[in-house]
Amino acid sequence: MPSRAAPDRAAPVRPLPRSLDTLPGESLAGYVLRLAHRLELSPACLGLLTGLTTPGHPTLPNRHMLHLRPDIAAAFTHSTRLTESETGRLCLSAWHDRYPAVDLTYDQQSWRGRATAPPTARWIASGPTHYCPQCLTGDGSPVQHTHGGAWRATWRLGVVFACVEHRRLLRYTCPGCDRPANSTGPRPVTRSLGNGLLPGSGVRGLHPAQCRTILGTGRRGPLLCGTRLDHTGPARQPPSRQLLAVQNRLDDLLRPDRPEPTPVMGRPASPRDYFHDLRLLVGLLRLSWPEPADQAPPWIDTDLIDTTLDAEQAAARAGRSTQNHALHHGPHRIPRPTATCSPWPTTSSPPTARPPCGVPELCTGSLICGDRALRGSVACS
Repeated sequence: MPSRAAPDRAAPVRPLPRSLDTLPGESLAGYVLRLAHRLELSPACLGLLTGLTTPGHPTLPNRHMLHLRPDIAAAFTHSTRLTESETGRLCLSAWHDRYPAVDLTYDQQSWRGRATAPPTARWIASGPTHYCPQCLTGDGSPVQHTHGGAWRATWRLGVVFACVEHRRLLRYTCPGCDRPANSTGPRPVTRSLGNGLLPGSGVRGLHPAQCRTILGTGRRGPLLCGTRLDHTGPARQPPSRQLLAVQNRLDDLLRPDRPEPTPVMGRPASPRDYFHDLRLLVGLLRLSWPEPADQAPPWIDTDLIDTTLDAEQAAARAGRSTQNHALHHGPHRIPRPTATCSPWPTTSSPPTARPPCGVPELCTGSLICGDRALRGSVACS
């Protein structure tokens, strides 16, 4: 009787001949893209060399975005010559004490193997991510001129919708393929290619700012879009002062050096409690709409909110697979384009479909109303 094959085990990693310093706020996926570009390797090959993957499973798992297991983190730190703290800051778990959705209970045994993620994890974009073209361009330094700027980890958080530094809403779709940037493409294609943190991870030669959306398959592997995401030009619809003020306040709450507490309905609260309350309040606003309409800021188009929620209800009546997202999902269903989406996008449209259009201020209506209520600017019962 033939012996059973031994499971794949990663070989001990060695320090890479060259490495890169991390950029402020950079994500693990972004760092892998930049380092692979410098070493002229594919992201999948770099994953093997740094201990992120094993020979039998070369796809970078989505869970690495949230947290690296101690043994994997140690191998990655050793091979890249980073410090432990630098490696830790590449993962969303660095915000676990402020943003409940990245709490490490996501990786506990009680949730492994389930078809759905924990409720708070729905406030994280686990697939395609939003991006700021100017941030991807970099600061003009030699290293960033060659390998691009940072793919920021916070772009995956449901409360981040704009770049305050460059005064623009984050983009979601690629200007070339008109699909969510760095998405895995149609299911028949990705089913055979595998799914993971970086689509087309076996393809090398792309700049970190090039779109890796899978458009199809060829003789040598997946066909990737390749459009430069950092060459999209200035925002066509700059966000309003009020919208940037909301994002600036949310960014401040995410900062690890921000002093606590923050006022919530006139009482001091930690940033973690604020984001927890915000998630619940967004759900309550959805459940009770249109009653809260008269409390919305004047620059929020409540008619568009009505249209969006009506579309969700129509999808449910038509028998399409839906569930009660009110208390589970974030302010906008991920994946969804940000700059042209409604305050509470529908859950029935495919990821590549165009959402209802509106002025930029409408894309975060639920967050704005929720934040306004928590700060005590409106009556709340």
